[in-house]
Amino acid sequence: MNSMESATKGIRRVYIDVMIDGRFVCQLPYMYCDLFPDNEETVKDYVRQKRPSLKDKDFQVLFSNNRV
Repeated sequence: MNSMESATKGIRRVYIDVMIDGRFVCQLPYMYCDLFPDNEETVKDYVRQKRPSLKDKDFQVLFSNNRV
């Protein structure tokens, strides 16, 4: 195992489902590391960066292992 493989061993791709009022809006891939978990606000900032149209909206974030 080289150094690059060991550095990325704990990182995995999860999918974020963005919901508004219980309705599916979009799905975004997100790189997640179990060793350094992100808080909810960090994930919401990531969604706002990728989808600026959601900036002033009240949305929910759900994690999924299935890609739509």
